[in-house]
Formats: sequence, C-alpha cells, structure tokens
Amino acid sequence: MQIEVRRTEGLKGKIFSPPSKLLTQVLISYASVCDGRCEVISPLSVLDTTCLLAGLGRLGVDVAKSKGRWIIWGRGGDFLTPKKALDAKNSATSLTFLTAISSLSELAVITGDASLRARCFPQVVKDFRKIGIKVSPAQGDSPPFVVMGSSVKGGRIRVSSQPKFFPAFIIPGFFANKSLELVTDFTVEKLRHLQVLRKAGAPVKFRKKEIRVDPEVPPKFRLRVPADADLLAPLITLAVLTDSKLWIKDGEGEYVKLLRKFGIRCEKMRHGFKVEGPQSPRCCKMDLEPYPQFFPFLCVLASQARGTSIIGGLHSAKTAKIDRVECMIHSLRKMGAKIREKGNVLVIEGPTGLIGQEIDARGDPCTAAALIVAGSLASGRTIINNATYSLRLTYPSLLGTLTKMGGEVGLVSW
Repeated sequence: MQIEVRRTEGLKGKIFSPPSKLLTQVLISYASVCDGRCEVISPLSVLDTTCLLAGLGRLGVDVAKSKGRWIIWGRGGDFLTPKKALDAKNSATSLTFLTAISSLSELAVITGDASLRARCFPQVVKDFRKIGIKVSPAQGDSPPFVVMGSSVKGGRIRVSSQPKFFPAFIIPGFFANKSLELVTDFTVEKLRHLQVLRKAGAPVKFRKKEIRVDPEVPPKFRLRVPADADLLAPLITLAVLTDSKLWIKDGEGEYVKLLRKFGIRCEKMRHGFKVEGPQSPRCCKMDLEPYPQFFPFLCVLASQARGTSIIGGLHSAKTAKIDRVECMIHSLRKMGAKIREKGNVLVIEGPTGLIGQEIDARGDPCTAAALIVAGSLASGRTIINNATYSLRLTYPSLLGTLTKMGGEVGLVSW
C-alpha cells in the first residue's frame, strides 16, 4: 500500500496526547525486575512495545493484558533461559532493554528484523561491557546479540550512549555487588524517562550528569504512563504552517520548546496548549544530536522558514532506523526544497513552495510522518512509499486523526 497526500488547508479540533512509547517501554521493563505485582496503566500498545512484552514473557515474566492496563509480575533477578531468540522487531530501545534483562538469565539471544540487524550499536555494546554485561554481537556490533549471565560489580562508570538507552544501563545496577554510579554526557535530572523510574520507587538518585543506582530489588508499583505531546509532532508542525486551530489537552513536550527557536508561538492553557496557524517561522541554528526523532519534522519546518537554517548534530539522525539525513535531503529536494549537507551540518533555505512527488519513507516512522506533513503542504499529489507499516510503530492513529481534522490523506493500492 502507498499513502496518497494532497494539500491541506488547515486542521481544526481538540486532541489528547497519546501515552509515551518510551515511557511504556521503560515501565514494563522496570516492572519485570520488581518484587511482585506491578500495574502499568494506559500503556501505548504498538509494535515497539508489544515485542518487548513478548520478549519478557519468554524470560519467564507473567503478563496479563486488559483494556487500558498491563499487569506484570516482576521476577526480581531470577529470569528463565529462553528456548528461542527474543525478537526486538525494529526497536533499538527494546533491543537494549532485552539485553539488560537477559543478563540476569544464564543465556539469551536477542535479534530483530532485517532493518534492526543491519544497524550497528558500537557505543551501546561498549557501555554494556563497561558495566559488566557479557554481550557478544554479530559482526559490526549488530544484532543478534548473545548475552550470558553477568555479574555487575558496580562502581563509577562513564556511559556515552543516547539518553533514551540510560534506563537499560540502570536495570543491572539493581543486582550489582555495590552501588553503580553512571557518569553521562547529558544532564539527566530532567529527563522524563528517568524521572518516571524515581516516581515508581526505583532506588536511583540523579545529580547533574550522574545517576546512582543502589543494589536492591525494586518495589512493586502502580503507575499510569504519562502522555507524550511529542508524539503529536506531525500534527503540530502542520498546524503552525496552515490555517489551523489545534487544542492539545496535555502539557507541552520537548518539541514545542524546539519550535520556539523558530519563533513559533504555542499558547499555554489551563489543561494543555493551543496551536494556531499559519505562522511564519524564522530561520535558526540548532543542534539536534539529542533529538533524532524530531529531525525530519524540523527539516520540513525549516524549508518554510524565512532565511537559511543550520541544523547540526546529524550523527544520531544518520544512525537511526534509517539514515534520516540522506532520506530527507533526497525527498525534500525532489519536492523542490533547497536543502544540502555541508560538512557536519544541514543547510536549508526557505521559504520554498513544495511540489507533490512520489517519494520513499524507507520504512522509518518519523520520516514517514514528516513526509506526510510535507505532502500536506505541497501543491498537487504526493505518493509516499514504504510508510504504512512503519507508522504502526510510533504513529498508529496519525492517518485517521489527520483525516478527521481536515487533512487530505488516504491509502492507495499499487
């Protein structure tokens, strides 16, 4: 199936932010090592989270799923040796969690789909080994990973992986011989996926760029997965560039903070915030190394901004599910945008009128959603290949919500 997109004049309506995918992954992984019955309320049920849940089941974790909640009986540090490989599908985050938890069993193999197996994770492998996890990847630090029972000694260790992987390094610390102190390259105190661990009662402490994990089995918990306005990035981006009025019934996320650097205004309200358009973004310079998930959307936004925008920190976007930098350059340039890579930065000149074309999302959900936004701004008809399946990973309701709010988008057969 292909996705057909036509120019959208504007979006109207109210919407709730969906539950966070990352925080769903964090909480179900954390629940598996807790002492007793844990309740995860309002989890986001997409392929990236359900594959993790299935992998935990093969490690001996009992799970009961009902509408709006998952009950997980934690095993502490006592996990079974799985008879078959654990499948992380297309999720690097699930791969890291399953690696961490499998280190508490005797032996496990963690694999993924062809796309995940083609990716390399040298820093993740290096950081796991630093904390004492015995992980043997395939050639080039790619999955499958073979993980053997490990003994974490604790102590002070520097880790340099992306922030979203930090909780996977924390989990083995609960079963270390002494306290584990992780020194990072990022300020960790305000990271939501670490704060949610503390809210659940995890024996962790944060200070600037340090995480201290005490060696004790975490207590059981009952917690609702926080909403994530960042999952509405495609709708927010389209709303600020068209004649729109969009009410979002939850707090702002990191994406809205980045939009303000482009001069975009989002009005805070008592129970959420409002996005109105059309607005005229100004060019800016920013480093997106911590935010590869936002890179495709900000490329589209920059193509409509006044002047020349400079986007740096491209490494994380290049090493995501696909090379998002190369894909966005190819797609937007085909649609008429003035975009090029120069050295270690991306240079985007705007504003540019986009023209509908046949383009390829290459199976990446963030890129697929961003190209839907680009097609909604373009004149004529845009056809997007390799997008329908990938949207299920992160944005399963995007097409329906967009249509309901005034978008011109649908599915067509080859």
